[in-house]
Amino acid sequence: RQRNTVYDCWGEGMSAWLSDQVTIQDNVIYNNWAENLYVNNITSSLIQRNLVYNTPNNYVGARSGFALADEVTSTTNNPLSSYNRVINNLVYNAQFCAFCWTNVPWSGLSHVLIANNTIVNPAGTLSFQTGAQSNLVPVVNSFSTIVNNIVVGNGAVPSAAGLSLSNNLWSTKPSPAALGAGDIIGDPKLTASGSTAAGQLTAAYFTLQSTSPAIGTGLRLVQVTADFTGAASSLPDIGAY
Repeated sequence: RQRNTVYDCWGEGMSAWLSDQVTIQDNVIYNNWAENLYVNNITSSLIQRNLVYNTPNNYVGARSGFALADEVTSTTNNPLSSYNRVINNLVYNAQFCAFCWTNVPWSGLSHVLIANNTIVNPAGTLSFQTGAQSNLVPVVNSFSTIVNNIVVGNGAVPSAAGLSLSNNLWSTKPSPAALGAGDIIGDPKLTASGSTAAGQLTAAYFTLQSTSPAIGTGLRLVQVTADFTGAASSLPDIGAY
């Protein structure tokens, strides 16, 4: 799925279920009733360069921007989510839910890379979450990496077990388990240019000012060879640019 514009749907905007080797890229997805971009029970897949957002007072109300979860148990030979890459995505006014819940006990992020995403929410709101417990169904993360992300808003990581976190830029100090080597706490100094209205928000909003602390402070990753624009750098930035 690529180069689509999806909005005002009375359900998920775009989703993939029970799938292997899916690519979801270069889409604009906004103001959908359920999650805007939802992937569950998928394996060995790539989610990259998507612009996902909600506008205030939209028809369907604010919903999660991106959600990664498991809904279907593996006892019926269905795969649990694993070996996925979520890179260079832009999220505005919507939560990034990386297994903040699961319907399958003890599933969670498994061999997942979440890198170089830029997530922007109003101050005091939850922007990024993983590893929560929903309806007494525990999330257990394993062998997964969260690195080089910009998170404007609050970050909630109840436990760092099974996670490697580093070189993330948080606008406000997140829960202690979220902190890692190379982290920056402060204003990422996005250009925040252009309208944020429905159908008008563009990737330009998420570009970095020349004084941004995110510039040149990312960790080099063999799995991320370019930024949102396709530009490569020997000294990567934090975030999608």
